Amino acid sequence: MAGPKGGMVLANSDSNKKVIVEFVKALGRKLLEGSLRDIMRISRPASISYPRTYLQAIATEFTNIQMIENASAESDPVKRLQWVTAFVLSYLYKNIEECQSSGPLNPVLGETFLARKENGTTMFAEQV
Repeated sequence: MAGPKGGMVLANSDSNKKVIVEFVKALGRKLLEGSLRDIMRISRPASISYPRTYLQAIATEFTNIQMIENASAESDPVKRLQWVTAFVLSYLYKNIEECQSSGPLNPVLGETFLARKENGTTMFAEQV
């Protein structure tokens, strides 16, 4: 959330506390192991991730597929570009609104996903 004087306001303080505690524990383990050089290898806690996988998040991009259909039917190249730009911007808005800028769960090699929209648009995805 945007702060009244700029910056961001963290909305869920309980979640933030859990993330900090997990990070401090991981940092403590690195100190006890004597491998402080590996501090960049501390993984992001899954609790702060968007509760969907990367492939599912990509499928969200196809929410406003009607805009692409409009672009393909347009003969004027400027209007076609406007439709495509609107499509991309609508996804950015949808991503921020739905995911609240949380990263999706990291994909697993071989993971597959199938999405079908009401208009028949089908998306197949595989993590390779």
